[in-house]
Amino acid sequence: MVKSLIWNVRGIGGKDSKTIVKNICRIHNIQILVLLEPMIAISKIDNTASKLGYINKFAIYSNKIWIFWKNAVTVDSREDFIQGDFNVIANVNERLGGNHPNFNAMEDFNSMISSCDLHDIGFFGNAYTWNRGNLWQRLDRVLFNQDWIAKFHMTNVEHLSRTVMIMPLYCFL
Repeated sequence: MVKSLIWNVRGIGGKDSKTIVKNICRIHNIQILVLLEPMIAISKIDNTASKLGYINKFAIYSNKIWIFWKNAVTVDSREDFIQGDFNVIANVNERLGGNHPNFNAMEDFNSMISSCDLHDIGFFGNAYTWNRGNLWQRLDRVLFNQDWIAKFHMTNVEHLSRTVMIMPLYCFL
């Protein structure tokens, strides 16, 4: 089993962020680490990889996604074209508190998921991955295509508990 961590870290430049990520990766033996929204210059990727204990790395989606992996794993980037940060829920059950959700945005999001033939395989753990004040939502998710599901049928997603106000999304492969 290959363990991976996908984390919308929203900034990996600070020492505290690196320490938290490094400790979680060590504790859970993470072989593939994906950081979303690192919010630092691409020139910092080598230093960040070294501090986190990874040798292999690359950035995609205009430096908004950084991928690190251990030598025991082979990563092959084939295409970099379906991407987005929708920041929208898929249905009203993925929201607690706040004003009414934007139904047009939900419809657009679900339409994109359907037209790309992607699947949400569900998750374990916390129902909400983001909050501000009294508003809680499931904004962060991993979507899979049918080829992935067929090849890695034991894949599951776990939303880890909050650590220092950061919500990681943990994906076992």
